[in-house]
Amino acid sequence: MSFRLKTILGIAAIEAVLLFILIWNSLLFLRASNEEELIKRASTTATLFATTTKNAVLSTDIASLNEFVHEVLKNPDIVYARVIDAKGVLAQAGQKNVLERAFVADYQFDTVDDGIYDDAAIIEEGGIEFGRVELGISIASIQNVLLKAREQISLIAIIGIVLTALFSFVLGTVLTRRILTLKQASENVAKGDLSSRVIVKGKDEIAVVATAFNAMLDKLNESATAQQQYQKELEELNNSLEVRVSRRTAELQSSNVALKTAMAELKVEKEDQRNLIEKLTLTQGQLLQSEKMAALGQLAAGVAHEINNPLGFVSSNTTTLKRYVADLIKLLSLYEESEPAINKSEVLDSLLILKEEIGLDFIQDDIQNLIVESLDGIDRVKHIVKDLREFSHVDENDWQWVDIDDGLNSTLNIINNEIKCKAEVIKEYGDLPNVECLASELNQVFLNLLVNAVQAIEDHGTITIHTAVEDNDHVRIVIADTGMGISEENITRIFDPFYTNKSVGTGTGLGLSLSYSIIQKHHGRIDVESVEGEGTKFIIILPVSRQGE
Repeated sequence: MSFRLKTILGIAAIEAVLLFILIWNSLLFLRASNEEELIKRASTTATLFATTTKNAVLSTDIASLNEFVHEVLKNPDIVYARVIDAKGVLAQAGQKNVLERAFVADYQFDTVDDGIYDDAAIIEEGGIEFGRVELGISIASIQNVLLKAREQISLIAIIGIVLTALFSFVLGTVLTRRILTLKQASENVAKGDLSSRVIVKGKDEIAVVATAFNAMLDKLNESATAQQQYQKELEELNNSLEVRVSRRTAELQSSNVALKTAMAELKVEKEDQRNLIEKLTLTQGQLLQSEKMAALGQLAAGVAHEINNPLGFVSSNTTTLKRYVADLIKLLSLYEESEPAINKSEVLDSLLILKEEIGLDFIQDDIQNLIVESLDGIDRVKHIVKDLREFSHVDENDWQWVDIDDGLNSTLNIINNEIKCKAEVIKEYGDLPNVECLASELNQVFLNLLVNAVQAIEDHGTITIHTAVEDNDHVRIVIADTGMGISEENITRIFDPFYTNKSVGTGTGLGLSLSYSIIQKHHGRIDVESVEGEGTKFIIILPVSRQGE
């Protein structure tokens, strides 16, 4: 294939590709813009229709709904409209065959298979869905626009291809005529004839190439003379280079041995570091487990104490009740034996004496009280177990909407045995919204802060719990005590792992660190204010929901 033909075909191919890309992008843009306009129009119309019919749906005004439906059909290309609620269709109008088919919403233009773009909008009030509107828009007009555009663009493409072919032929002929001269001169040079020269005409690019070609031939003649000298110098340089390469290779081998030794030492050091990290991780896990077990021990002690009291008087009352019942059975047995002679005075006297001995009147009064107290004790046991379950939330490990005040109350009930002897609890609960959180982890925070407050009070004091709305998106929980307080030099360290100012065996120093991590996990913050000798106040700010995460 000649250069001329390649030039002609190349120019024609470039023009054709560019024209095809232009036409294709134009069709795609036209189709996409029309599809986007159709989808936007359908969504806007459905939303406006749902808003217009909302009041009529809420009041079940069928006449108004029929009027709205027929009014919507006046819009161009809308073939049907329908209003439905949970019970069925309230009003509809349009083509009968379209209304009889099942409604399937179209979310893209490509999903339309019946010539109608179906869309719907929810009718809701106060977050409650009362129904929806459905409508269909014919896509025939868009298809006609696309068809006409495709025909016109195809005609333009055919004309462009013909003009491109003619232009390529003329331009190829002009460009290749002088290039053939350069080709002939190049063939002569390839055969070894360095005396060939090209006649330079004009000042265009081909003339510049011809001038450069002649200059290249001059340089080749000069190079041929100098090539022999360069060849000799190159041989001498190669001999010198071999000596230097051998010397450098020996140096690199020595450096490589030193590097391998250093790598081996580094590997040993890295292994030692890895073992140390594993030991630290194991120790941390053991300490965390120890803190959990300490909290569980406090819970178990409190629960055992609280359950033991009601169970004690339930057991005592049951024993007394057993004795009373035995006496009643004895009395009833005597009554049964004495029925035939009940009129005899000596029998009647015996019955009266026995009745007096067992204190029948007292038994009749006391037996009811015993039963009531026993039931009350059982009810107290149920409440304790309920508080324990609410505190632990063992079956609720996911984020849930929780009443913060309930969590505080259940935690207080769990550790009531520790608090009641050392502090008076003052509750200042505000009207809080439910908070989305991990309830069991927040209860662990409340437990840690309340236990710390109790332990900070030496004789007897006050623990104040205050809750309030911080702003539209946050709530505030404050736990304050009248204990011994924290010194200024230690207050900045209380959230550090392993820090504690308690006596040995009382705590591991992980309670407040764990609490800080839990609050951070909830995207909140925990602050502390303390005056040594007066008390400490912990302030927790929590977001109401996780929507901002």
